[in-house]
Amino acid sequence: MGTKEEEKIICPKCGKPCSWTIEQDGSKFCVHYEGYEKTADGKIRKKQKKHYMGRVNYVLGRPDLQPLGKIKDEIKELEFRIKLLEGEIKTEKDEGKREELLREKEELEKKKEELEAKEKEIQKKNIHLRPVDDKERFIEYIQESLELMELQDDFDEKKIIKVLDIVEEFLKKNLQYKELIVQKLKQIEEDLTKS
Repeated sequence: MGTKEEEKIICPKCGKPCSWTIEQDGSKFCVHYEGYEKTADGKIRKKQKKHYMGRVNYVLGRPDLQPLGKIKDEIKELEFRIKLLEGEIKTEKDEGKREELLREKEELEKKKEELEAKEKEIQKKNIHLRPVDDKERFIEYIQESLELMELQDDFDEKKIIKVLDIVEEFLKKNLQYKELIVQKLKQIEEDLTKS
């Protein structure tokens, strides 16, 4: 089973707690352990379901897993430590100890400035700061990503095939929608044939 920290992670797709999480090809997945099952050839294997959570650098639906959330927490911690040092500096009578506390405060303020700059940089880069349960924003993000990919200089049939491969893998993992998927694929085929 997963660690206590991982057991608290709620899957953004199904809303159930993750048994554990894994990173694969730059993405993070929530794994749901469902016991064991016997395969057709009589072997026993672990039954588990994987749900996509997002890129490792930015996990949708979990602000505490996002670099931005971590940086904000670090900034708050530094601000708290700086206030404590300011209190100690005011009450310290030993000049040597006071200078040491002032140097420590300067170092913490420098770290805080660096983190604030990093926070601004991440905010500029993140175009999808709303959680995954905001379905409309999630769809907009996918659309924006495809449009940006289309504008790249090296956009070609290889990239289109790569996108289709990703979609194919996604559809294979969500076979409960098989009829809907097949119907939509037929409609796409018809539309492409007409154009």
